[in-house]
Amino acid sequence: MSQSRVLLHSFLVLVVAVATVLATTLAARSAQAQAPGGVRVDVQCQAQVDESYLLVTVEAKITGDGGQAVDLDARPLRLPLLAPVVGGAVLDHGVLPNGAQSVEVEGVAPLRVDKEGGGLLVRGKLKAGEVGTARARMAIGFADSHLELGMVGPGSQTWVSFVVAMSPPTRLKVTVSRPARVSQVEEGNERLTGASLTQGLQPGEMVVFSIDDLPASPAGPRRVLSGLALFAGVVGAWYLLRRVRLPAAVAEPRADAA
Repeated sequence: MSQSRVLLHSFLVLVVAVATVLATTLAARSAQAQAPGGVRVDVQCQAQVDESYLLVTVEAKITGDGGQAVDLDARPLRLPLLAPVVGGAVLDHGVLPNGAQSVEVEGVAPLRVDKEGGGLLVRGKLKAGEVGTARARMAIGFADSHLELGMVGPGSQTWVSFVVAMSPPTRLKVTVSRPARVSQVEEGNERLTGASLTQGLQPGEMVVFSIDDLPASPAGPRRVLSGLALFAGVVGAWYLLRRVRLPAAVAEPRADAA
């Protein structure tokens, strides 16, 4: 039994190490494409504890700074997602297959959300003073009682609030890497723990929400380990395929490339 645990631990460390390297590489490659100018984003994140998963809904309200018009067709906005933090990088883009069914997206006209380039891009045009809405829903697994979720600011200003709901007697502790107001209230049969930033994120800046005292179940580690192994395999294959195809892409650029 002890040998089995040692092997399991070693495999998990290897998977996390591979994921860390890939996440850091992907974040560095796409950092320059984070923020179209003159866009304010107000993000509300709601999470519900469900066994070894958090069911997360992210809703972004998008408008132009100073009430100006916004053209996201010319320069799409990357929809900010609440996602696991690995190696100091938020896994919110570069790793999501275009046809992924695990993430539900919704854009309220005139905006739309496209799964593209391993992430979610918001397109459309907003008139002066108009506010657009985009949403994403996903399930995030956790292996133990501690989980770190991060978000990167995609606009010139990004304001973020986070609320997680659970059933008593579960009592979660939420800490934030940036100045925020943190509160906890009980409504009916639910206990709500929330945090709201007191300063907006600048383009490319990150906020991390650390959640403690999650009700990890015995099956949780096995599920998340399987998920990590699948993630490492898929991302590793994608990364190698990109490296193999890179010379051809450089030699023969696409006609529609900007």
